[in-house]
Amino acid sequence: MVAESSSSGPLPPGPTPPPTAPPMQTPMAAIVQSSIYSGELLIKLSIVLIALIVILIYGVYRTYKGLSYLGGYVPHTGIGRAGAVLDAIPPLMLVGNILLGISLFLVGSKYERRAEGRRDYDGHPVPAAGARRRGADCLALDCG
Repeated sequence: MVAESSSSGPLPPGPTPPPTAPPMQTPMAAIVQSSIYSGELLIKLSIVLIALIVILIYGVYRTYKGLSYLGGYVPHTGIGRAGAVLDAIPPLMLVGNILLGISLFLVGSKYERRAEGRRDYDGHPVPAAGARRRGADCLALDCG
């Protein structure tokens, strides 16, 4: 006797298989990938940090040299030079900025006193700060 198949038609539809998920990444591969990304980020950040340090040192150098040249003409540049040096040391930056500001204020006050007798390139007197302008270049609405 030969067994006959009892199916007389197509098979009924069964449950559809789930869509294939992307292959799982092993934990070791995930660690390696994240460490490569961290390494690239660390290299980029260290390049930026080195560039910022070079710019800081160059700025301190220029400030120190500028105040040294100005020292022959005006007093009070010594505290400015000390402030410029302290500006390069991160915990003392606030003190350095204060000393530098005091020095620039004192130097500026010396030059402001000299400015009263100044003349521009054409020989016209330059008014002191806050002085009202009178004459041909004064607007009718501006002069009192």
